[in-house]
Amino acid sequence: MKYFVQVPPLINRANTYINSIGTRIGNELWLDYISSALKLLRAGRTLPWSRQRSSFPVYTDILKYPLPTGFSSLVLLAGPLINGQQVGVQTKHTTEKEFDQISDLSLAVGWEHGDRFLLVRQDGQSDTEIDEFDDDATDYTLTGDINNAIRDYSEFRSGDASLKFDIYQSVSNNFLIERTLDESIDISEIKGLARMFIHMKMPTIIPGIKLRIGSDSSNYYETDLLDKQFTDLDFNDDEWNLLSATLSSCSVIGTPVDTAIQYMAIYCPDTDGVIDVDFRVDGFYLRVGSNFVLTYNDYNIVQKSSADKTYQSIVDNVDNLILWDEDFDDLLLYKILDLGGFFNFRDLDLVNKASENYKRLNELFEGRYPSLEEHFHTTYYKRVNRF
Repeated sequence: MKYFVQVPPLINRANTYINSIGTRIGNELWLDYISSALKLLRAGRTLPWSRQRSSFPVYTDILKYPLPTGFSSLVLLAGPLINGQQVGVQTKHTTEKEFDQISDLSLAVGWEHGDRFLLVRQDGQSDTEIDEFDDDATDYTLTGDINNAIRDYSEFRSGDASLKFDIYQSVSNNFLIERTLDESIDISEIKGLARMFIHMKMPTIIPGIKLRIGSDSSNYYETDLLDKQFTDLDFNDDEWNLLSATLSSCSVIGTPVDTAIQYMAIYCPDTDGVIDVDFRVDGFYLRVGSNFVLTYNDYNIVQKSSADKTYQSIVDNVDNLILWDEDFDDLLLYKILDLGGFFNFRDLDLVNKASENYKRLNELFEGRYPSLEEHFHTTYYKRVNRF
């Protein structure tokens, strides 16, 4: 059965320890101190009540994925021992550096311009190539604020070339790249499972694009405006961005024939004010993913109220309920007393007593819920650097 620490009794208990006559800490400060205590106590630990599982599809050659809402850290699961090392799907989570350099490692957390994402290496079920942009630029029909399209061998994401082009300002304020495929594609069996992916490089950020596949230019599926990367992060200028959408979420224009997909297009509905050279697109694929189960710590352990069952990461209201272990509610009490005594009253006796009690309880807490922040270790660097 779940155990919750109720905020009002916790604050009332804390106030009884304050010796300053006629002075108490207001609820707003106590709420802040409680949030600070929670952040400290859950850092690096797998608390049983904060452990979550999330399943989602992963795709061949797609390494970056959005993190679940509330993600705090990966959980290291115990696996079988082979040659003295734990192995298994998720025992191999590691650092971003080792993930990039060791193909056997399948899971890590990456960073990009201050944002986090998940790194997963696992094959999907199937991949269907729409266009790798390796053919002549004359195979594409260009409309709107776009010109100077060429096949570019110097920089690409799949195959051996990308399609490079310029955007200039004109009266249309949009552009369209269209092509009739050399061979038709049958998507009837993967229509409900497949996801479209395309790489795009933008020296100047555009508001977004829409992808189209269909029978012809009058009968096709069209995505919503893709204005973020697949990882849910904002576009980065002058870097490759991976854009994606599920086929099942597309709008249907006309009557596309699923067994005879021969048309593809990239449509940008808004180029107002965008004037730059060397935009690129590459690697237009339909992919069907395989299931991946992620076990992680969720920092949302504060229930909004007894009536509102949604969870959040901080304590911001006296109606909040803190999901906790009933053996360690005093641990929260002594930590917020330590903070209140130091920052508000400069009460050395209170700080010393609270710190002493906190330290004693924290040792028991550490024993029951040890830190699992340590990564999976390999002998890779030792092996390759040995003379």
